[in-house]
Amino acid sequence: MTTLAPTLTTRFLPAVDQKLRDLLLVSAGAAYAFGPTGGYLLGFIVAAYVTGWLAERGLERNFSTSILPFLTGTLVIYALGAAWLSCYIGAAAAITHGILPFLPGDLVKLLLAALALPAAWKLTN
Repeated sequence: MTTLAPTLTTRFLPAVDQKLRDLLLVSAGAAYAFGPTGGYLLGFIVAAYVTGWLAERGLERNFSTSILPFLTGTLVIYALGAAWLSCYIGAAAAITHGILPFLPGDLVKLLLAALALPAAWKLTN
């Protein structure tokens, strides 16, 4: 069985300019994790724990209580992300650029999750 990956790496990566390869390597890893988005990355980890902890207590079983774990997780991501981002661009700009543009989409996702998860529990019980 052959795979495509060795063919792609041996044929095309040497053709890529060295500067572009260096840029691709620098744009990931620690430089990315500790850059302006670092707080959001940390926020996802903490939010997953907090949301899971709340869900383990049965708060995701009906619509009225399922909003709480999802909202809490979202607020954790916003809080850690905007706090970290504010170190780079200031608090007002962090709120303007790091939270406000994402509120409508996150609200839709929160409502859909709050509707879907209780419905899934009803199917399994």
